[in-house]
Amino acid sequence: MPQKRARSQEAIEQRYQDILNTARKLFLVKSYDQISLVSLAKQLDISRPSFYTYFPSKDALFLHLLKEEGLGFAIDIQNHFRDPLSLEDFCMDLIQLVLNRPLFMKLLSVPFTNLHCSQTAEDLLQFRAEVRPFFKTLFQIFKQQFPETPDSEIWSAIRKYYLLISTIANYDFFAQIQVEEKLDFFGSDSPSSPAQFYSDMLYKLYQNYR
Repeated sequence: MPQKRARSQEAIEQRYQDILNTARKLFLVKSYDQISLVSLAKQLDISRPSFYTYFPSKDALFLHLLKEEGLGFAIDIQNHFRDPLSLEDFCMDLIQLVLNRPLFMKLLSVPFTNLHCSQTAEDLLQFRAEVRPFFKTLFQIFKQQFPETPDSEIWSAIRKYYLLISTIANYDFFAQIQVEEKLDFFGSDSPSSPAQFYSDMLYKLYQNYR
């Protein structure tokens, strides 16, 4: 059967959404290196030249999904954190909201060193500009929670949070090893849930913030 061509603007938009929907499913269950644009194009029955008009590289597709998920997460936390909370609740909710977005959690776990440098400097500058609302929203939420903390320390708290949540996707892997091999990654007790483990870590990091 000949490969399909998008002929109308509506068909082009539908194809674009089909690519994103399929990519979301793949990035959720496969590692970055296991995903190929060639196989993705075949799965969607799209010629490679046509596919590359939508996303010229896997890096471009990955960054688009990361931006999309990050901005969606920013809306989630903006809607959720209306007032300051107890520190314990604040930390738990920050983690739970990430856990509610499994694709975001998985994309965060991909080191930027895994990207194949196919993006130009202009592409990366545009990406940084487009994800700025994510960090601005985090700043607003953290400043609301810690009004007496200097801005420089707020940004430090955000960096700690970002680095911490980028490891959540790997938690179950280490927890399972601990159970099977009787190792001591998480202390002498049985591994806690990801929500409890990471919220406890945040609490320890933020307990001196005001």
